[in-house]
Amino acid sequence: MTGGAGFIGSHLVDRLMKEGYEVVVLDNFFSGNIENIKHHLESGMFYLVKGDVRSSDNVKEAIRNVDAVFHLAAIVSVPLSIENPLLVNDVNVRGTLNLLEASLKADVKRFIYASSCAVY
Repeated sequence: MTGGAGFIGSHLVDRLMKEGYEVVVLDNFFSGNIENIKHHLESGMFYLVKGDVRSSDNVKEAIRNVDAVFHLAAIVSVPLSIENPLLVNDVNVRGTLNLLEASLKADVKRFIYASSCAVY
């Protein structure tokens, strides 16, 4: 799961862990918070990759041997998209493309993309 330390991501992590799934989170903590997921760190069923969706190496590490990807990582701040559109595009577009390409190569069975209210 990308963005697993964010508000929605951390709740999804909680739910998946409660249902007995192993969960791998890739997060750079740009807007997510380690406090949201730290209670899972010692569970033996939770793995944290501190990294960025723009990094092929980070993505490959995070999706190795996974069946599904939940993609929640994004910069959703409208003011930031106006102040720094190249950064927002890089994270949201190139990061997503990087994750999609790696998921295809890794034969990931399901790819779930979550949008945000910022698209409206």
